[in-house]
Amino acid sequence: MSSDLDKDKKVTFIKDLFERRFPQIILIYLGVCWTILEFLGWIIDRYMISPLLIDFSFITLISLIPTVGMLAYFHGRPGRDKWTKTEKVGIPVNLIFSVALLVIIFSGKELGSTTTSIVVEDEMGQKSEREIPKGKFRKRLAIFFFENKSGDSDFDWLQYAIMTGCHLDLDQDPFFSVYSAYDNLIYQRILKAGFGNNVGMPMSLEKKIAKDIQREYFLGGFFSIENDTFVINTYLYDTIRGKLISEHVFKGKNIFSLMDEISLELKHDLKVPFWHIKEVEDLPVSELLTNSMLAYKEFIKGSNLVYLYNDYENSIDCFEKAVKEDPTFAMSYWGLYYSYINTNQPQKSLKAIQSTIQYIYKLPESLQFGVKEEYYLVTEKPEKHFAILKMWVKLYPRDIRGHFRLAAEYLKKKST
Repeated sequence: MSSDLDKDKKVTFIKDLFERRFPQIILIYLGVCWTILEFLGWIIDRYMISPLLIDFSFITLISLIPTVGMLAYFHGRPGRDKWTKTEKVGIPVNLIFSVALLVIIFSGKELGSTTTSIVVEDEMGQKSEREIPKGKFRKRLAIFFFENKSGDSDFDWLQYAIMTGCHLDLDQDPFFSVYSAYDNLIYQRILKAGFGNNVGMPMSLEKKIAKDIQREYFLGGFFSIENDTFVINTYLYDTIRGKLISEHVFKGKNIFSLMDEISLELKHDLKVPFWHIKEVEDLPVSELLTNSMLAYKEFIKGSNLVYLYNDYENSIDCFEKAVKEDPTFAMSYWGLYYSYINTNQPQKSLKAIQSTIQYIYKLPESLQFGVKEEYYLVTEKPEKHFAILKMWVKLYPRDIRGHFRLAAEYLKKKST
């Protein structure tokens, strides 16, 4: 008897909910929520708006379900209804709870534009307005050597070449702050771990190093060769959680094009906004470096001698072969400059940096500042040197190189 009574109560309760149009209203509300979030996603992907706005909106809409439920239950039935005590107390409590929840979760987080507008003045005294990404939205990435699994040692140089090309390609994008295994900050840790220039490091070590130098993500991989086709496998990890974000396989005969593909796919994996990918300058790797495999191989050999062995003297021959093969190879001229400087050849170093300046348009803007700063220093143009440094740190506030050199300049001025 009691069982039949319980069933009748359940049927009556469900019938009452439908009479009050409670399920219908809740479903309509959830549909509206989904539409709002989809629209916000579309807006964020095309305009300079923080992606956190979707999280903010989602939590706001979900936290208000109790209010919608009370309104649906007490006012869903056709006809005029009075406000109940439950609503008068419950709705304000729900609103206060929602506001408190949003404050706790999003306090100090950027919900507006992903960029900020600044005015900069170049070394010629010309002022311009630029949009730069806010620090919280920059992607901090470490790139490690790519292991050669082809079984052919003639291709060992590509272990460093793929990393270098991806690094330089991403350096064009102000939303990225990138370190490669060539950077002393990383390579010294590799040496300390006992691996030296051996590229087959365990992923756990890559994760530890990326965490130590405060990189949010790290990229690595390996490559092989099948029927004259390069096959590059990449992995992208979240450093803190150790979570695999993506794995990809890239195949092609042109190694430079493959590096372009890797960089572009990485941007999609890290959810870089569509509007930014579309608008940011993104020259092909072959334009930033060279389209000659022979020149690139010599450049990498020279870079290995410099970064891995501190051997400037023997690196000169490699860089000279590279610029002989490609006379517009700006990065090789830049390598030559430092090798000549470190082997006490001032005249040759001056000629090398002048050649770098001649083809500076091939370099990412962040690297152009380093070249110009050095050029104005050695050609004794202090005003232009100082102006470039100020512009550098203003446009790239997270680039420690600019800050370090500007600080040295201020100390020099103070002591004179």
